[in-house]
Amino acid sequence: MDALNFAIEHGIKINSDRSLLSISDDDYCANCKSLLYSPGDRSLCNCEDGPAEDWPCRFNNDGYSISCKEYHQLKPGQSNILEDLVEVN
Repeated sequence: MDALNFAIEHGIKINSDRSLLSISDDDYCANCKSLLYSPGDRSLCNCEDGPAEDWPCRFNNDGYSISCKEYHQLKPGQSNILEDLVEVN
């Protein structure tokens, strides 16, 4: 299930109108606590800062995220994978 539908179904607050993107585990965004990460499906940048419609990160020519001014590193033991977020809430 994509991140938006999963978040709606499980009552996770959505902070933006950004589009859903396929994020791989080697994307810069993959380790950001603002990412609602849905491996194998489309994920959502849910940071409260930055543009509401566009992802705040920069992408390379291959479509991988490579930097972001709104990046917030996950702490050890933290997860941004949707199924893990629901277990915590």
